This record gives sequence, C-alpha cells and structure tokens, in this order.
Amino acid sequence: KVLPDKDWYNKDFSGITAEYDPDRSFFEQYDVFNKKIPMAASKDIKPTYNSISLVSLGDEDSFFVLASDTKRSINCSCTNNTEDSAEVYLAKDIFESYNIVNSYRVHKCRYIRQCFDCINSAFLFDCRNCENCFGASNKRHKKYLWFNEQLSKEEYESRISKVDFGCRSSIKEYLKRFQQMIEQDTVWPENFNEAVENCTGEYLVGCTNLTNCFAAKPGSRDMFWVAYAHGACNDCAFCAGPHLCSFCYYSIPSECTRSYFCYETFKCNEVEYCMNCINCEFCFACSGLRHKKYCIFNKQYSEDEYWKKLDEIKCNMLDRGDYGEYFPAKYSPSYFPDAGALVFDASDMGQIFGALDYDPESMGAIGKELTDASEVRDTSEIPNCISELDPVEWVGVPIYDPKVKRRFGFIKPEIDFYKKHNLAPPDIHFIPRVKQLYWEGNLGVFEEEACSQCDKKIVVARNKTYPNRTIYCKACYHKHIEQHG
Repeated sequence: KVLPDKDWYNKDFSGITAEYDPDRSFFEQYDVFNKKIPMAASKDIKPTYNSISLVSLGDEDSFFVLASDTKRSINCSCTNNTEDSAEVYLAKDIFESYNIVNSYRVHKCRYIRQCFDCINSAFLFDCRNCENCFGASNKRHKKYLWFNEQLSKEEYESRISKVDFGCRSSIKEYLKRFQQMIEQDTVWPENFNEAVENCTGEYLVGCTNLTNCFAAKPGSRDMFWVAYAHGACNDCAFCAGPHLCSFCYYSIPSECTRSYFCYETFKCNEVEYCMNCINCEFCFACSGLRHKKYCIFNKQYSEDEYWKKLDEIKCNMLDRGDYGEYFPAKYSPSYFPDAGALVFDASDMGQIFGALDYDPESMGAIGKELTDASEVRDTSEIPNCISELDPVEWVGVPIYDPKVKRRFGFIKPEIDFYKKHNLAPPDIHFIPRVKQLYWEGNLGVFEEEACSQCDKKIVVARNKTYPNRTIYCKACYHKHIEQHG
C-alpha cells in the first residue's frame, strides 16, 4: 500500500500493532504486520517543486530523478547541483549536458565519462580541464582534439560543424567509435578514488579507512562494504545510502545511530528490524512510527517491559536462525531487475534472492495514459531526427519497446529539452537507458587483477560494459598520464 508523502506524514500508524508468536518465523510475522501499513510514495528528503522524484534532495521542474537535487532535468540518478540536463548518473555540478557518468563540473557536454572541469565537449573519458574536444581519453588541459588527434582550431570547427547530434543515425556511429576507444585504446586506473587514505573500493572522495566501499562522499571513515555513503558517515558496515550515520549495520539509514537490519529509518537511534520509522529510539520490528520509544511491532511498552520482551524475542530468533538475517528480497517495494541490484551486477539474480517476479506493467503501474492499446506505437516509428518529431503528435503517446517489452511515452519537457539542445529523440525505453549509465561506470563488485603494465596485484571494480579494459595500478597510470595526457 502506498500513500503520497504528504498524506503519509499526516497519518499515525501507531495503532496498527502485532504480538510476537514464538512458534512462527519472525519474518513471516513481520510480513503480515508490515503489509497493513502504507509506504510513502516518494520518500523525498527535501520538498520538491513540480517534479516526479524518489528520495529527492530538493528537485525543481525535474522528472524521473532519484536521490538528486536538480533543476529542469530528466532521468537523473545520484546527482547533485545539476541543471538543464538529462541522463546523468553519479555526478555533481552539471549544466546543460546530456548522458553523463561520474563527472564533476561539466558544462555543455554530451556523452562524458569520469571527467572533471570540461566544457563544450563530447565523447570524453577520463579527461580533465578539456574544452572543445570531440572524442578523447586520458587527457589533461587540452583543446581541439578529435578522437585524440590534435587539430587546429579552424580544422576542429570545420569538422564539428558537420556533426548532427539531432539525428540518431549520426550519433550512433560516433557512440560506437567512442566505446571502442574506451575499451581498446584507453588506460583505466585501478580506481577513480580521490583524496583517500587507506581505502579500497570505487568512487570514493575524501574518505579514510574504507574497505570495499562504493560511491562515498567526503568525510566518510571506518566503514566496510557500504554503498552511496554521504554526509560524513562513520563506523558502518553493509549499508546502502547512509547519510550522516554512525555505527549502523545492514541497513538503509539516514541520520541514524545504531540502526541494525533496518529499511529506510530516519533520525533514529538503537532500532532494529524497523521500516520507514522517523525520530524513533529503542524500537524493534516497527513500521511507519514517528517520535516513539520502547515499541515492538508498533506496540508501546514501558522501558522495563521493552527490554524483557526484546530479550525473549531475540533469544527465540537466535534459536530459530532468524536474528542477523536481513528482510527477504520479496519485501522490496521495487521491481528487482531495475532496482539497486544494478550496481552489483545482480539484476538477473532475483530468483536466487527470492525477489517477487511480476509484470512491471501490471496493476496500473504505467498509468492510464499508456494503457490504451489502440494508440500504442512502436519504437521503430520514432523519427530519426528531432527536427522531424512533432510534439503534438508524440507527447503522451504510448510507445512499445519490443526489446524490454515495456511501454513508455515522451513528456513535453523532455521533447522541449531535445529540441533546445538539438538531441536525437531516443528510440529505447528510458529504464534501459538509465541502466546503461550505471553500466558505463564501474560497479560495486570488486575483483583482484594484475596491473597491465607492471603486473602488480590490484583490486578493481567490475565493469559490465567494458570487461576487457586495460587497467594500470595508480603509479603506472600516473606515469601514463604524465607522458600522454
């Protein structure tokens, strides 16, 4: 059951309670209890304006964005301070750009991977402070490169004037060449960590003592197997998306201390096996509670009663083998193949983990506008060039993508964006397009390999799109950049 955020916050779920039965599995009991309590639809952390978002950090006029703060942007994920852009993942300070992965301070760029401080460029990988470049990798402080070939300003402007980003047929050829360059003619560093000390993992910035962590922001320290940590977290393990958290384990917490085996707890302390609880302390197996203390299955206890009851439940759970396990995958409110499993190359393992299998278009999930089968058009009918696409004819029209067997539609702000920036209208459902952004970057799965230059053993993150990369240890990589960058 789902409610809009505002309605969810205005309701009190403390009256929905349950009693623990020692003769039944804890997870079986919790499943029945938890299904009685609705979830907030968007779980936005900060208020949004005219946006369609999930876990928003304050989006404005943005659509289909996740865990971001954006303005006038579309199809963005884990992106901060981004404006007038589309298809951006794990990036910050992005302006008037398209199809960006793990990059910072980018302006008027297209198809950018692992780049910093780049302007008016396209098809760049691991470049910094580059301007007016088209196709480049491992470069620093460059201008007028054409797939790593140095051109004069005049020749570059002559070539770029012939490129038409507005037509798919033109851009697909350049994109294919770009991907070949990344895999065959480019050196990858063992990781893209910046200013870290004693860390292993990927996309770590300004962190200390992290082990096998992924995408952690500055200030995070002393953590083990944590993904998407932000806001100076410390002493956490096996957590996803912690924000300003300490001593949390096996949870998805925000501003929490000692949140164990919990799903999306906010500003909580000493809570276990709780879901969607806010400002709670010393609670166990609760759901949807706010500002509560000493509760079990949402039932209020005195402090003495709470600890006695908790000991009984934990001892029974330990005997049954329940305690210490996380909620089963079937509890997930997301469609497993398109959810967080993407980051760990596990999106096809739902059956192994026991995730629910269902038609993602069922139960009205795609909305009334796209369910009219009489008006459905095929992706092959989408015009090749944006100049040929009439908004009146295409906005809100159901489009069927036979490759993923799902429908989608163009919204007016999306077509306006493509026309404003002369970008070809995509002929692929937006979910696989966002998936590809994740898979163009490195994943949160770590493997030991040998440096391609010196044969030193290094730990690297797996990459689904580029499995046959040339990877150097940091020392060899820096020498390569000095000589060729």
